[in-house]
Amino acid sequence: MTADAYMQHARADQPAAGTPSERVSSAPSTAQQPKRLISEQLIGPGREVLIHHAGCDYRLRITRQGKLILTK
Repeated sequence: MTADAYMQHARADQPAAGTPSERVSSAPSTAQQPKRLISEQLIGPGREVLIHHAGCDYRLRITRQGKLILTK
């Protein structure tokens, strides 16, 4: 099998391309799956976002090390 033929065969075995939300929503659901968000889409161009929950504001921010911290 040539390298080109191998690559075409390998691509045929991979799942269809799509956005991450399309791939998540097409997954079989035997149990309710939590909603999956991409942090960059949630936070946007800044480094933090405020989330209002149950009458309180929470701050979700990206640290210098690239980790997420949620504070009240």
